Amino acid sequence: MNIRACSDLICDHLTQSSFQKEADEVRQLTDAVLNETGSLGERQDAAKQLISRCHVKWLGDYFIVGVSYDQWLKLLTQFSKLLSKV
Repeated sequence: MNIRACSDLICDHLTQSSFQKEADEVRQLTDAVLNETGSLGERQDAAKQLISRCHVKWLGDYFIVGVSYDQWLKLLTQFSKLLSKV
């Protein structure tokens, strides 16, 4: 799974669980990470912000409908690992 696919899945889960604001923030930051015309610093800053959101005490603390806690944390961890390569 790539950054976009992982982000889309996270956003879908957040939206289905009524966390629209958080989904919008993840989308916006993902767009910044993947923006080839943006500066490297901006892209890395957006990646760092997303990685911090993947922490167990941020998005990991949300109840996501239809997804087990372990599955949710696994998805966030995978997203964080992908972002760390930016």
